[in-house]
Amino acid sequence: MTGTLINVAAILVGGAIASFLRGAPSGVLEQRLKPWLGAFALYAGGRAIFVGVSGDGFWTALLRGVLLMGGLSVGRVIGRKLGLQNAWNRMGRFAREELQRAHEGAKIPANNAFLAVCAIFCLSPLAVAGPLIEGVSSDLRPLLLKSVLDGVGMLTFVRLLGPGCLIGAIPVLSLQGSLTLAAKLALTWLEAQGLDGAIQATCGFLVLAVTLVIFGMGRVRLADYLPALLVVPALYRLAALI
Repeated sequence: MTGTLINVAAILVGGAIASFLRGAPSGVLEQRLKPWLGAFALYAGGRAIFVGVSGDGFWTALLRGVLLMGGLSVGRVIGRKLGLQNAWNRMGRFAREELQRAHEGAKIPANNAFLAVCAIFCLSPLAVAGPLIEGVSSDLRPLLLKSVLDGVGMLTFVRLLGPGCLIGAIPVLSLQGSLTLAAKLALTWLEAQGLDGAIQATCGFLVLAVTLVIFGMGRVRLADYLPALLVVPALYRLAALI
């Protein structure tokens, strides 16, 4: 849970700085950090994919890469049928609308502010992929990336929504900590079945795709790919049995 604890600390520190420095230049800081964060997301995601598909030789790695791409495609179809991205988008719109209202001078109720920051912090690919990667490989990089993004975001959230945003650290701790602990508890079984790499590679794709979001290079329906976390391991296991 080290990565999640760092994430929580980043949220609290960012919130504390924003509370004392009401004019914290979050927008300027975000723009300056964007190239570095995008490059780091590219590295962290690419590394997780490489480690996840690496096996005993080139052909094994190639097969796993093909299974990964196939599993992601199938997972995306399932995700679209389930409407996962649409549900995430509704919460995302709610958060953006609350921030816009606050920017225009409206007073935002405390419960709305809490829900807005929860949506931003918890309904993101890194909130799922980061804890799982830490759980199966002890790799903190994706959660370090999320920590910086959340900490910088708090400079804006506290200024617009008030210090109550700090409570948003609680669901982050609960969700991400639970995912990491669940992955660690299942790790022995996953390794025995040869599925830990499938989880890591799939999560690596989600982290890699965050690069496009950071640079604003188009809308990526990442939530629709979440079922691939089940599909890709199933394909890995099927291939091992054949």
